[in-house]
Amino acid sequence: MIDKVKNPVLVSIILFCFTIVCSYFNFISVNTGLSIFAGIGLALFNFLVFAIFLSFTKNESGNKFLILTLGGTTFRLILMLITIFLVFKFLKVDKFGFIFIFFILYVFFLIYEIVLIKDRLGKH
Repeated sequence: MIDKVKNPVLVSIILFCFTIVCSYFNFISVNTGLSIFAGIGLALFNFLVFAIFLSFTKNESGNKFLILTLGGTTFRLILMLITIFLVFKFLKVDKFGFIFIFFILYVFFLIYEIVLIKDRLGKH
């Protein structure tokens, strides 16, 4: 499972480094950089929670796999809603920048999650 988590983590690290370089050379403001960091971190955290739930279903039957996968998705959506609310409430982030980067990475990681679930179901 660890080898399948490397790609999203690598993409996130590259985006973090790119944001640091852009912020250093003043291509983006500090506020926008903070928004990008928060969006990347939150999308990556969401994916890592998925990876943990998927690792729990390694040797489980179809029903338990379905319950853990759908229940995990519901749990993650509620967790993301609360976390996004807290980010907007306590951090002074650019809301549009945060939502933009979070949405793009969320969709990217969601496609990768579907591929991982498809691979998991194909092996049984």
